[in-house]
Amino acid sequence: MVTLILAFMMQFTVSTRAGFVNYVQGSANVSVTQTVGDRSPIRTGDGAFLEVLLKPGSYLRLAGNTEVELDGVELPDMGVRVISGTVLIEAAGYDKRTPLTIGVGNLKGQIVADGIYLVSDGNVLVLDGKMLTSGSTTTYGKGWQLSQVDAFQAAKVGKRQPLPLELWSKRRSDEAARANFEVGSSLREEPNVKISSLFDVWLWSPGFGGFTYMPGYGFRSPYGRQYLAVRDIFVVGGLVLGRDHRPGSDTGPTDTTATATNPSPTPAPPAPRPAPPAPK
Repeated sequence: MVTLILAFMMQFTVSTRAGFVNYVQGSANVSVTQTVGDRSPIRTGDGAFLEVLLKPGSYLRLAGNTEVELDGVELPDMGVRVISGTVLIEAAGYDKRTPLTIGVGNLKGQIVADGIYLVSDGNVLVLDGKMLTSGSTTTYGKGWQLSQVDAFQAAKVGKRQPLPLELWSKRRSDEAARANFEVGSSLREEPNVKISSLFDVWLWSPGFGGFTYMPGYGFRSPYGRQYLAVRDIFVVGGLVLGRDHRPGSDTGPTDTTATATNPSPTPAPPAPRPAPPAPK
């Protein structure tokens, strides 16, 4: 069963291009598995939740009655424009050289560190992370709220009650982290996976019903969840291991040949729970 699932699952990865709709709950003008293009509106109805993939490891999550556009879908020019409503960004892998641009109202800023960023009522609140604003070298960290209508404003925010979107985003992130472990455990048992194709990609999880992140090396999500990485699964002491010598195995010969890079076998029949077609 593991081999059947892996053979099917490995056909479905998403590139570093942003815009794949990974989850929809409630009404929206887009659907799951759709890839949204640059400057195309994404809208949600009352009470909805929606998740869009950004670069691997980063998620854009929308509450109900929200409209956004992706302002650039490929690194290094990747951004989000919030037209109305409430948005949360779980950001990973951005820095000053390759930031995620975020715009709301007259405010334009850059996410330059892993973290969690909330956009609501025309404000950007740094729940965790670091953000720059256009034309400034000042970095705003955890607890700072930024806005600009006529003039730029920055204020430190005290204790507050989390919004429903924040609570849902945390649960969703925890589920994605669990899915990473399930996918990683399956990969560990598969002898014919090409390791080079797994570094820092989105990988389909049948149990999760969506894509989860597969990092190349050690990774902890902005919510603090540890992920299995390709190095954790396939590499010990600098050696690329075959199935019989991957972590958790206690059988097999002593040879450490890199069997994980062998060509894939003849495609297996579809898994019982098929994944959607990969976006183009």
